[in-house]
Amino acid sequence: ISFGNYIPASESLIYSVFGDVLKANLCSDLIRKGLEMTARACKEIGKFFADAVTDAAAYADEILTLEKTSGMSAEAIQELKYAADLLDVSFETIDGALTKTTKSMSSAREGTGAAAEAYKALGVSVTDADGNLRDSADVFYDVIAALGKIPNETERDALAMEILGKSAKELNPLIEAGADTLSDLRKE
Repeated sequence: ISFGNYIPASESLIYSVFGDVLKANLCSDLIRKGLEMTARACKEIGKFFADAVTDAAAYADEILTLEKTSGMSAEAIQELKYAADLLDVSFETIDGALTKTTKSMSSAREGTGAAAEAYKALGVSVTDADGNLRDSADVFYDVIAALGKIPNETERDALAMEILGKSAKELNPLIEAGADTLSDLRKE
């Protein structure tokens, strides 16, 4: 007589209980690992949002500080920062050039000197119809546009350095992009 695969009932129950315990352990391990991964993901998401808020606050503080120190509007500063980032020009270079523009505008107002000659060569007026100095950001954009029209790089760089300072050559990507591109970036 062959009993084949016959397993006595008591052994069958043991195998069944063991299988259930094994499945329960595997399931609980998977659930535990899933919860751990979810907790880590939540922690990372929380850190991401905390960092984003901190970065946004730092950016806003930087813009407000620049607004106070440069005399430009926050909107104009953001436009320039955006264009600077896309054209690979450091904003610090632009900020320095704006400072130099304000100084050169003041000396050019008298109508004599190298700065006055440079503005005249570019066809950019530093004063309005009433004889008051124009907004330095507007003059800066006009200078960049006028410089972009000068085909001779040496002449362009000489005029740029007279108005924008020593770091004018670092502004060449901005100048070469042209007034239309700069205008489009400002609108974006």
